[in-house]
Amino acid sequence: GARSAEPGEDQPEEMIGLGQRLGRRLHAAAGRLLVGLKRYAEAIVPLTKAVARRSNDAEALYYLGLAHAAEPQLLQL
Repeated sequence: GARSAEPGEDQPEEMIGLGQRLGRRLHAAAGRLLVGLKRYAEAIVPLTKAVARRSNDAEALYYLGLAHAAEPQLLQL
């Protein structure tokens, strides 16, 4: 008999793209939360990952700047 396709099984490229977008958004959200909790040093890693995936993400860049301003010794040039 014919087997029904699992969700995303027939379109792996779309699923990969979705995973990448969600990954960036999750990194950005985690970074925003950490900045809000004033855990600036911890916020730098997820925000850097979000910006690495999409360099024109203004919100992630803003929060990354806030984190670096609060923890200037962690700024890597």
